[in-house]
Amino acid sequence: MEMEEIPCNLCESRDARPFLKAMDFLIKTEKEYSLVKCRKCGLVYLSPRPRNLMLLYGADSYAHYSIAPPNEKTGIVKVIVSTVRPAWKLFIRMVFGEDIWELERLEKGKLLDIGCSSGTYIYGMKSNGWEVTGIEPSKFAAEKARYLGLNVINSTFEKAEIAGQGKFDVITMKQVIEHVPYPSKALGKVHRILRKGGILVVDTPDIGSWEYMLFGKNWGSLEVPRHVTLFDKSTLRRMLEKNGFEVVEIRSEIYPAGFIGGLNFMTGENLRLIFNSRVFFWVVALPYSIAARLFGSGKIAATAIKK
Repeated sequence: MEMEEIPCNLCESRDARPFLKAMDFLIKTEKEYSLVKCRKCGLVYLSPRPRNLMLLYGADSYAHYSIAPPNEKTGIVKVIVSTVRPAWKLFIRMVFGEDIWELERLEKGKLLDIGCSSGTYIYGMKSNGWEVTGIEPSKFAAEKARYLGLNVINSTFEKAEIAGQGKFDVITMKQVIEHVPYPSKALGKVHRILRKGGILVVDTPDIGSWEYMLFGKNWGSLEVPRHVTLFDKSTLRRMLEKNGFEVVEIRSEIYPAGFIGGLNFMTGENLRLIFNSRVFFWVVALPYSIAARLFGSGKIAATAIKK
């Protein structure tokens, strides 16, 4: 695979120091990839990296997604759901920090989800009254999203043709910006198609978290070489501000996957069935992640407004 050296995407400096060497635990090869840290601004990124990043992805990555649309609630189930839902929404806001509930308070409008996968998120937003569009590079995942009746563009965001400026009221990038080859350029495009005063929600692994310090090269959210840029709160804020956004909030969010992945990579195959079990998730991983959020967990989310 052809590799290339790249400059920092935040400040464009080529003065970077070695940060970490890590292996691709998903593909399970012995090849090590090098993360570097910009001496000027502190951004962590992969260099050298594969010249064609799309070769790193395959349809089988999405094989576990279901194409069946959610069941409509009827009768007594509908009554129970309508009664419990307000309390559940409060729990989500307090613990998970999920923006789907925050956006409910806004006037419904046009929402674009970049990297929408099989459409679960935008299906929920459509059900809440939003006019939704998704962009998804995987043909396999995009077809599953379309099965749900969703408007999905099968393309990378960089190549997606979106006519007009100020078209969307809200744009979300959930666990996406770390995959994007040139995040600053992508955010510039986001700024163009978002209306003035529109909202951008970004979440991504936090390389500045103590969870990274705990696991180091075994951290589940490193995921080299598919994650080419790793942000902390400072570099994410500056990347957004560089591209014309006013950052309203950057917060830590719970993310059990990074914790579970770290345990898997540290211990190998022997304990994987335990760490990936539902019992371990509910009894250990989720409580850990809820507590970890208070101290800066492994994922950060930013809410920003187009100036």
